[in-house]
Amino acid sequence: MELTELEKQVMEAGRKTNFGDCLVEPQWSFAVADAARMDYKVYRGVVASLVKKGLANICDNEGRGRNRFDDMVFSYTEEGKKLMTLWELYGEFIEMYNLKNLI
Repeated sequence: MELTELEKQVMEAGRKTNFGDCLVEPQWSFAVADAARMDYKVYRGVVASLVKKGLANICDNEGRGRNRFDDMVFSYTEEGKKLMTLWELYGEFIEMYNLKNLI
């Protein structure tokens, strides 16, 4: 599975929000979009693709059931965390087929 440049941009932005790091805890979705310097409409589509690929999750803050963007949180799945850890260790993006061979 390959990731687009926009997907890589969002995954990397999850590590650099003004509120923290997605490897440590989920982050506000708007903060990840801001860190990616991406329009919210584009960001939503990219995140939907990352969720479909099993690398990220997006959900309501505290399960309030509202579907407002400001209330959403972004997090990495376990596969997403592995990918980002390897990315940090190797200093480059590791494609998913390589990820499975390294773990």
